[in-house]
Amino acid sequence: MSSENDQIFDAIGVGIGPFNLSAAALLQPVKEIKSKFYDQAKSFAWHPGLLFPEATIQVSYLKDLVTLADPTSPYSFLSFLFAQQRLYRFINADFSRVTRMEFNQYLQWVCSLLPNLEFNRSVTAISNDNTSLMVHLGDEVVRTRNVILGTGLTNFIPDCARPYVGPKVFHACDYMKHNVTKGQRVAVVGGGQTSAEI
Repeated sequence: MSSENDQIFDAIGVGIGPFNLSAAALLQPVKEIKSKFYDQAKSFAWHPGLLFPEATIQVSYLKDLVTLADPTSPYSFLSFLFAQQRLYRFINADFSRVTRMEFNQYLQWVCSLLPNLEFNRSVTAISNDNTSLMVHLGDEVVRTRNVILGTGLTNFIPDCARPYVGPKVFHACDYMKHNVTKGQRVAVVGGGQTSAEI
């Protein structure tokens, strides 16, 4: 087994969703802290099965990855708009909410700027040798003082529905991956924001 230059990181993040992406963005400018974040996905996508064209985030865009902790961060939603030359248009449009698709673009933009993220890397185990924590990535071992788990939620499918999961029975998070056409009758089981949007 090999390790990354035998260095010990201050923090290793397992999973790159909004929580760990926020941690990565906030830690990046702090040069005294060495961090690395891993995710098994090939690239970042925020709820890709729920990116309805008209769906909006339910909180203020100021509750982005960094603004409330560091309003001067270069990884804010407003910095994203400025970098995309869309800040003035956004302000003049006076949007009360941001679409999920645009917020996903923002999150992907932050990913593109952070050198401490690695996608397509599966953490297979975490162990401790009484010197440091060891994060196992296949044959590679990376040492760290702290592990930040941000592996996300697991979709819940009731036992009674499991035998029928397929093209016509699926979890809401996969809605956009299925070919539901206009005029079809759809039954939504469950409540909440996602059910209401579907």
